[in-house]
Amino acid sequence: MAVPYTFGSATTSIPLSQLDSNFATTITLGNTAVQLGNTITTLTGVTNLASSGALTLGSNGNTTAITVSTSQNVGIGATPTQKLQVAGNVFISSGQYFMWDNAGAWALQSDASTYVRTFIAGNEQLRVNAYGIGIGGTTPSSGTGVTFPATQNASSDANTLDDYEEGTWTPTDTSGASLSFTIQSATYVKVGQAVFVYMFIYYPTTASTATAKIGGLPFNVLSSSAQNYQLTGRIQMGGVAYSGQVSTSNSIDPVPMNSFNSGPTNVTLSGSGVIFSGFYRANA
Repeated sequence: MAVPYTFGSATTSIPLSQLDSNFATTITLGNTAVQLGNTITTLTGVTNLASSGALTLGSNGNTTAITVSTSQNVGIGATPTQKLQVAGNVFISSGQYFMWDNAGAWALQSDASTYVRTFIAGNEQLRVNAYGIGIGGTTPSSGTGVTFPATQNASSDANTLDDYEEGTWTPTDTSGASLSFTIQSATYVKVGQAVFVYMFIYYPTTASTATAKIGGLPFNVLSSSAQNYQLTGRIQMGGVAYSGQVSTSNSIDPVPMNSFNSGPTNVTLSGSGVIFSGFYRANA
């Protein structure tokens, strides 16, 4: 097979096997340096490829690989109707971004097999890895689930779940007697504003006649709902049943169940084990 070419009005041809030797020296057409070879043609210094219609680049014979439409849409293996349209998979190498502006304020980042992150207005909002979904820049680290920030970013939307947390808390004496409890267990689970608390403590030996109050709840009580939440509980010695009234001072006030009597004093609970559990509503 030979390659025909025309200079002036004369047309001739050069065998493919002789392209490299006949065109070993680069020729210049305008601002473009042209190097023809048997398998590769090199164009250096090209600043513009123009077409009155769609511009196409082919491969594998006459198969169109890339199309630039008259609307400046680019298609790879496709006839584009959007600014970039790809028929097939798109691979992003480690640490690379899809960006919606030059500053990366709106972006999608992939870090190899570690995670995929979404940025909105420059802040990381979502991270997905092998352990689940992280919200607000958090990184899931075990199991499979949704991870919320350690510090809640409360939402005013009634239909938005903005917090989940599990942990321990420290019951404290708020009766004014400065008592030190022996804590067997004190845990909580918070879902949105709903807080489930559990505690098992021992009162010290005391002669204090102050009304018993137990503070240290893990989250502030919603003031409008305080004293509307009653925790179930009991005094271990004697099995006396008490209700734990959640007060506006973020404390649990033990009060007898089935009775309008006031709550017990510290001396009443001296040396006793006290258990309470139940729900209350936090202020956020």
